[in-house]
This record gives sequence, C-alpha cells and structure tokens, in this order.
Amino acid sequence: MNQFTIHGFRRKFFRNLNEPKQHEGRHIDCLIWDVDTDLQEWPGAVYNEFPRISVPEHEFEEIISELPAFDDLPIAGLAWNEINKPCKFVIECFDIDEKIMIDTSGYAYPRYKAAVTESCK
Repeated sequence: MNQFTIHGFRRKFFRNLNEPKQHEGRHIDCLIWDVDTDLQEWPGAVYNEFPRISVPEHEFEEIISELPAFDDLPIAGLAWNEINKPCKFVIECFDIDEKIMIDTSGYAYPRYKAAVTESCK
C-alpha cells in the first residue's frame, strides 16, 4: 500500500529565488527541510480523497517558487475554479512525477504549500 508524506507547509515567499533547482534535483526539494517536525503521513485512501489539479512543469515551478495568485495562472486558476476552490488540494505536474499540497486556510487565495512524497509500505 502506498503511503504519502506531506512535508511541512511553507508560506508564500520563503524561497530564495536566486537559488535555482539543482541539476538532476526535484523542484519540490526546496520545500523539504531536514528539520521538519510537521510531517503528516497518510495512507493512499486518505490522500486520494483530495481534489487534484494537473499543470505543466513551467506552471508547477512558478507555484513552488512564488505561489502566485491562481487567477494569474492559466491552467491552475481555471482548474481551481472548476473544482469550487477547495481549502486543501493537490497540484500534480504532468511533465514530471512531483506533487505539492496547497492549503488556503480559509482565505480566497493559496496561502501555504507543502511537498508530497510517496513511498510503498
């Protein structure tokens, strides 16, 4: 059975934009910190209940780097509106196998982001 780890949620502008993605690295690596104490591990059945939005790599990277207003993102913005703007949802990149979870915390815009990793248990 697959198990999903939701790494600590990060605020909107925490990443140093002058630090590019490492060669052969993942976009989500900047969201995973060794000192994370706020890890949540969920079985696949629970994780799979969250709505999903699939976006291309350039939009996925923009969400990780800046977490802009979704109205400024053509695919994510339209998809978020179509799924009725849930509080928590998953953004998947359809070009690469990476995922993040977004939490609006009740606001009308994406407020927090967390890396999602998968393991088989």
